[in-house]
Amino acid sequence: MSFALNAAPFFLGLVYGLGGVFAGECSSLSLWLVVQMLVSAVHFAMSIYLFNVMQKPFNADDPTDRTLNARVQQMLCYDPWFAVYIILAIFQIVWLIMGSIWESGDVGEKKECDAYSPVVIVSLVLAWVYVCFGVLFFTCSWCCSATQDAAQEATNAARGDLQRAQNSVLGKIVFGVRTAPRTT
Repeated sequence: MSFALNAAPFFLGLVYGLGGVFAGECSSLSLWLVVQMLVSAVHFAMSIYLFNVMQKPFNADDPTDRTLNARVQQMLCYDPWFAVYIILAIFQIVWLIMGSIWESGDVGEKKECDAYSPVVIVSLVLAWVYVCFGVLFFTCSWCCSATQDAAQEATNAARGDLQRAQNSVLGKIVFGVRTAPRTT
């Protein structure tokens, strides 16, 4: 999803944004496209990083890496690269709002910027879709993994209880019932 939704904003920023900046055309929207291109490049890099982190086998001996939920929690709270990415995500939302205002408003260059309008709109739409679906997918995945972890723990506890009960009954059958001697 990251590559599919960020490829167009990246290449539009590369072609139209850098072209507009170097030609001195529509400075506000050209600058917006260039910055959006850089943000898209960071999304590419972060998706590769997250893919590599999530593909590692879990370490049952490490409480911060036993389950998917533990790994995500570790990443959200302690991973410096993910912290930078959270800051970038906040910046991107602000940047998308600014781009929407610049594209729809009168920035003093409206006549000059008419050729950039469809390009900026495509970039805005794809970036907003990426942000919305990215948050939705991440939240759903994390909630499902937390539910799965809780269900697995409950299953393991039930199996342990069942095993203890079976061992207890089996122990009584095999070894007989031992009770403390009566003293009268």
